[in-house]
Amino acid sequence: MIAQPYLRLTDEELELLGGAHPLVVQPYLETVDPEARDAVLTTAARSLWAHGVAVSEVGAIQVPEHVVDLLQWRQDAQRVLVVVIGEFTEQEATETAHYVHSLESAHLVETVTPDGMHAFAVHEGDLEQLIDAWIRPLDVVPGSGSARTATRLGQPWGQTRLRLDATLWRPGERAGRLIGALGGAGGTWLTDVEPAEHDAMAPELGDGEVLLEPTDHPGLVTRILTLIAPEQEVMTGHGTMTG
Repeated sequence: MIAQPYLRLTDEELELLGGAHPLVVQPYLETVDPEARDAVLTTAARSLWAHGVAVSEVGAIQVPEHVVDLLQWRQDAQRVLVVVIGEFTEQEATETAHYVHSLESAHLVETVTPDGMHAFAVHEGDLEQLIDAWIRPLDVVPGSGSARTATRLGQPWGQTRLRLDATLWRPGERAGRLIGALGGAGGTWLTDVEPAEHDAMAPELGDGEVLLEPTDHPGLVTRILTLIAPEQEVMTGHGTMTG
């Protein structure tokens, strides 16, 4: 069962509460002109006050204990799984970012929507179920054929309808594997690149070439799971894959 969000905060509210995070995007604040930032934060402070957050006479915000605990969890997380999903139509493009802040076996899930709303929920179950719930609404069209380099293949999915990027972040460590996927009416294709080991893993690839593999909904879920359990076999309805 996927837990429902128990707390929602805007970019501005998180900023005022000291909740800026080096990894988490702030899609609304990033669009605000510097000259308008103070006014936006003042409005957010009034919103917090209206929702029961105490503000002192000098403007200091007294952060509720449950919010302090949430922010501390984000700060202390031993790893963060990041899955960013972009959806494209003729009218618009939207991007939603999912973060799983993990402390041992407990997971704080943060979903950031394009309007800068951060929804938080505690997930105690299997992460496969959670990742599947993110991907299922995309109606992924399966890719077909064999893996080959992007420069030789062109754009087999046709007009891009979805884009997915996934990685695992650990505090103090360099950027690691990046899993990417692009999909459209012609199918879905993924890349899986370890920046520091690119040449060693695939010496036959030239500079700027990326290996594309056809994939489907279960395949995407499986590959993302290998980021958090690279040495374990991950089972799906379409067979077994090792990281």
